[in-house]
Order: sequence, then structure tokens, then C-alpha cells
Amino acid sequence: MIKILTKLTKFELSLILVISIINIISLFIFDDVNLIGFISLITGVLCVVMTAKGHISCYYWGIINIATYIYIAYMSSFYGEVMLNGLYYLPMQFIGIYLWKKDLKGDTGIIRAKEMTRKQLIILGLISVTLIFGYSYVLELLQGNLPLADSTSTVLSVIAMFLTVKLYKEQWLLWIIVNIVSIYMWTIAMFQGEQNSILMIVMWSAYLVNAFYGYYNWKRLAKNA
Repeated sequence: MIKILTKLTKFELSLILVISIINIISLFIFDDVNLIGFISLITGVLCVVMTAKGHISCYYWGIINIATYIYIAYMSSFYGEVMLNGLYYLPMQFIGIYLWKKDLKGDTGIIRAKEMTRKQLIILGLISVTLIFGYSYVLELLQGNLPLADSTSTVLSVIAMFLTVKLYKEQWLLWIIVNIVSIYMWTIAMFQGEQNSILMIVMWSAYLVNAFYGYYNWKRLAKNA
């Protein structure tokens, strides 16, 4: 762990530090914060920062983050998030570890990124829109909270995770959308009095900043592959 942290840039370390401080302050100010939310935020920040760096350790932090987030999302009736994380996102962490080990640059733990073609991007867009509206109908039948937003977050996360394990830099464009939608969802949840909502807003805001950085860094990694 210490060895990995010493290889982080000042921006990466600053992102982890700032969000951790905000989380600790929130812990004392707001009464709706508990240990599970705290663990979810910290491990989530570490996971996305290491993913943006292209370091395989992101998946180990991701396993812890997903387990705690499943519980939080279930308590807030975001069933799309529960199904996404439990049935897809969690297993993909182990698949990601396996696939990334095949494309590491020596013993650095850093991967070789790839870039999608224009045709692949068009197909990606058509599939994304079709699945978002289709899944939102399913969530309406389940009487889930904010079905369209929940569907957008779920569908794009599924696709983005697939692009992540396949090493495509365009994953970050989808993560940016997912983060914005998730901030909206948890803001609504905050006004509805849901527990851990404030921490989730902080977490997804950190993810949004990191997603822009991730796209920048993976673009550089793709050029140097």
C-alpha cells in the first residue's frame, strides 16, 4: 500500500487527501453518516484514482467499495444500482484483475490503454440509448426511485466497466455522464432524508473530477502504448 502511494502524482494524492478530509468533516457535522458510508467513500476514492492512473490495484479497492455501496443503494431503493453492483460490477473486478495482468508495462502495475474507432463510437452510442430507455421501463415496473436516472447510471456503468477491463480510454466519457447523473440522484435522495446521501454526493463529485483526469491520463497512456 505504502509503495503504491509513493508512486502517485501530487494531484492524485491531493484528490485522495481533500476528499478524505471533507468526509471526516461531514462525519462530525451531519448526523446521517455511518461507518459503512465512510468506508464506501474512502475505498471508492482510492479505487477511481488508481483506475485513472491505470494501476491494477484499483480492483482490490473496488471490491470493498462495491460491497458497501450495494448495502447503501439498497437502503435507498435504487434497485438498478443494487443489481448493477451485485450481479455485474463485483464479478467484473475479478475479471479486470485477470485481463489487466496480461497488459501491464513490466512490473509497474500500469496498463497499456487503447482507443476506439469512429465506427465503434457510433455503435456504442446507439446501444447505450436503446438500453437506457428499455431498462428504465423495467425499473418503473419495479417502482424504483428515479427510474430514468437510475437506468442511465446503471446502463452506462455496465458499458463503461466493460470498456475499462478492455482497456479503452473512452470509458471515461461514460463515467463522466454516470457521475453527473449519480450526483443528481443522491441530491434528490438527500432532500428525501435518505441516510448516507451527503457522503454519496461527496463521493460521486470526487469521481467526476477524477473522471476528467482519467480521460486525460488514459489518452496519454494510449499514445504511449
